[in-house]
Amino acid sequence: MKILVTIPNKRKENFQFASPHTFLYKVNLATKQVDEIFIPEFIALNMVGLTGITKIQGDYFVLVQKYDSFLARLDKNFRVKQLIGLKKVKGGHDLKVLDRNHILIASTGTNRIIKFNIHTLVETDYFVAEDSTKDLIHLNSILSYGGNLYYSAFGPKKDNWIFSMNGCIKGVSEHKIYYSKLYQPHTLLAENGTIYFCESAKSCIRSLSGEVFDLGGGYVRGLAINKNTMIVGTSKVRTISYSSGNKVSFSDFREAGSCKIKIFQKNKNLADSVLNYEIDMSSHGNEIYDILFLK
Repeated sequence: MKILVTIPNKRKENFQFASPHTFLYKVNLATKQVDEIFIPEFIALNMVGLTGITKIQGDYFVLVQKYDSFLARLDKNFRVKQLIGLKKVKGGHDLKVLDRNHILIASTGTNRIIKFNIHTLVETDYFVAEDSTKDLIHLNSILSYGGNLYYSAFGPKKDNWIFSMNGCIKGVSEHKIYYSKLYQPHTLLAENGTIYFCESAKSCIRSLSGEVFDLGGGYVRGLAINKNTMIVGTSKVRTISYSSGNKVSFSDFREAGSCKIKIFQKNKNLADSVLNYEIDMSSHGNEIYDILFLK
């Protein structure tokens, strides 16, 4: 079994990493081998990382992290087919398949979900959470599942996103709030009829049915589940806010964590899941954003 992993926020001060211009990695879970996927076209973009990734119509689509929003379309061998400048997306964080011709993109900087046609490249508003050109709630993860649309958000900003502890999971189609008072939720995922997500700053995985699995530390973001295998990304807790540049303190954290891929035996009772092994990614970055099974 193999996965793709995206690395965000390789800022200039982080050039101690082995490959400062590589942001996509292929990981063989059986051998624990980590292979860099170097994409030379990314250098000219002056980017700092990659966020969400998905696959549709045989190609991979991945969001490029930079001031101007770009979407990269890669073939099965990870060669660039298109670099698409997005007009309606600002601060793209997540993307999910809507149907065979469209993907949905979380435009975090404008509190919107954008529908993108992969053939015509047309962008249209699909859902507007807050009508603003500023990031008001940090809408960061989306899921179209079972005829419903879901999203996660941090909630209103309090001086700094670090202190925003009123995050939520909302069902747009059902006009329902499934969770509130969450501490920085990310990574909505549906598997076998259940919807899961990361409560990143509380170091845990939750389900909409009320289950919870506590990892015990680290910033949890990036999740993939396949039957009885659960793969979780952990990131090193930031000490400097990227939005304000100020020093921050996470008094609620039991452990600062590090950049790792953790592989669990997922049990029927989520809380009873067991760590099988972990793969250290700290030579490649401080953070993990997304995880996708490579088929």
